[in-house]
Amino acid sequence: MAGKTVLSVDIPRWYDEAKIKDLASNLDFFVIMAYDSGGAGWNTTSEVENAVASEMGAIRGEDSKAVIGIGVHEGFGDKRAVEKCVDELYSYYSGDSAFLGVSIFKYESYSGLVGVPHATVPTGEEKGIHGFEAIFAVVGLFVVAYILRKKKW
Repeated sequence: MAGKTVLSVDIPRWYDEAKIKDLASNLDFFVIMAYDSGGAGWNTTSEVENAVASEMGAIRGEDSKAVIGIGVHEGFGDKRAVEKCVDELYSYYSGDSAFLGVSIFKYESYSGLVGVPHATVPTGEEKGIHGFEAIFAVVGLFVVAYILRKKKW
């Protein structure tokens, strides 16, 4: 949407329907915080689904949209457990018009988990062709020798 600012708000999972109704007409989407920054949270799909059920219902009732934020610092054992939860949330909400996706809170916590090999992120740096350095060095020596020889004439 060119020229339009997208506005969202993070809401705690205990936000009531009246507050959601008040906000919905002014927002493009909500982010439901399905975590407790104290660390005692929800780390299975069913726990997350239950934790956000009333908020998702209120958001759906307002014909609005939501992203569900999960806190991986709350007891997920490894990256596979996080990815399983995310996959299952997408599956569970696949037909829900209010569901936009999942967000991970505290990415540092996720990146510190074990269980899945780290992905290689392209840097954009070009890799040289093997042996080209030597070819350029030899060509450079010939150029220098040619120039020196020309000066002697």
